[in-house]
Amino acid sequence: MLAEAASFLTTPCPLYARRMGYLREAIAIGARYQRCHDAWLPHLDATKSLVLESVERCKQHRKAVVLGSGMLLDIPMAELVERFDRVILVDTVHFRSVRRAVRDMSNVDLVEGDVTGLAEALFTDPHTLFKPGPKFLLDEPGVDLVVSANLASQLPLVPLGFVQKRIDIDADTAHEFARDIVASHLEHLMSFDAVQCLVTERSRKAIDPNGDVLQESDTLYDLPLPEPGAKWTWELAPRGEVARDYSLVNTVFGYPDMREFVHAEAA
Repeated sequence: MLAEAASFLTTPCPLYARRMGYLREAIAIGARYQRCHDAWLPHLDATKSLVLESVERCKQHRKAVVLGSGMLLDIPMAELVERFDRVILVDTVHFRSVRRAVRDMSNVDLVEGDVTGLAEALFTDPHTLFKPGPKFLLDEPGVDLVVSANLASQLPLVPLGFVQKRIDIDADTAHEFARDIVASHLEHLMSFDAVQCLVTERSRKAIDPNGDVLQESDTLYDLPLPEPGAKWTWELAPRGEVARDYSLVNTVFGYPDMREFVHAEAA
């Protein structure tokens, strides 16, 4: 807890990120990774492998953009840095550990920003329940790969939590707001004229020690997706992490290039 508190006090980030909870959520993810390292490792390795599959689909290797780069746990940085002229890491918070990790990588740029495009407006006025069309880096020339890894389902959590603490919205409005954030992110990803790598949680199950499913939820708020190129499970929280009598297990969908899967479904 002391390490987490120190990180909260010393990590540089925008005011909205600190006050809305983005920094706190990022620190919590890092702490859970430390506690659940062994359970997470197969998922992180599967994510890296899918990103590398996307790299192989690129005809050129000028720029790679990683949306929501986080602590780089699921990003094959060494390979991206070696294969691309520039690697652009985008997140609301870049921890000091990340800054140190990329310090000697001369072709890495850290960009501080909210990929949803709505956090600052919500911070100013929580009544602003709108769905902007994110344009983040769409005008960046030479992008050959854009990556969204384990991000889509997470994007609504902080904005929705911030809003619900400040204004009264019903369950249907909250669900629609969260769904719109995810849909807008996928639209953003698919607006790049580049290989579009997506790894996302599709569902989450609470599983008891006998293997029975106690509860299942759609982590993308019922948003439809085409059948994935790869599918695996991620033990997000082993038994004892969040509850004594069940574990939380995610089903993860992976798409090495969303363009191919969207076009295939349309055909």
